[in-house]
Amino acid sequence: MSEISAFQVAREIVRRTERQEVNSVALQKLCFFSFSWYAHLTGRRLYPESTWAMQRGPVVGDLLTAHSGKAEVSVDLLEKSIDIWMLPREIEDSYVIDVIDSVFDAYYKHFDPWTLEKISHLEPTWKSAWDRRKGKRAAMPGDTLQDYYLTHAPATEGVLEDGTSFDLEIDLPSRLVTVADSDLLDTLLDAPGKAHEPFVERVLALK
Repeated sequence: MSEISAFQVAREIVRRTERQEVNSVALQKLCFFSFSWYAHLTGRRLYPESTWAMQRGPVVGDLLTAHSGKAEVSVDLLEKSIDIWMLPREIEDSYVIDVIDSVFDAYYKHFDPWTLEKISHLEPTWKSAWDRRKGKRAAMPGDTLQDYYLTHAPATEGVLEDGTSFDLEIDLPSRLVTVADSDLLDTLLDAPGKAHEPFVERVLALK
């Protein structure tokens, strides 16, 4: 799996719509949730572009610059940006595509842009950055997001800031990482094992 660009992720999202356009607020949130779920499933960053905490939730800075002033973001706009950055338009990694599909089906098909904004406000990563802001935005470093979502899944239910509740069902591909806490590792070290026994099999046997 190789790191790709937020512009490629955004293009894949917009291509899945009938109008080939997505509301700019919704697109930013869909990119963020794609990043978050991918980090949770793989322990890796989906894209390298910087994320910022802004009033309407997490925002990819370079993507915001590209669609600044536009209510809707089109495939054509994204492809122009991809060409400027000399990036491939297609994402070859099938696992990444599966994650984007899952996020699109779960979020875009069931929530309007303003609900997506409110859902993103439930994320501790946004809350902590927004609370420490000096001005209109605060950095949400990629390594911080990567570390947090490795051990925490994005919220799939809760009460939004307007008092309404949401419940999200998402059908994700199989997780590629297993996070072992210190207690499990201590048990593993103390457990008898054979020299030829695969490490992963020993870990799974303790569950």
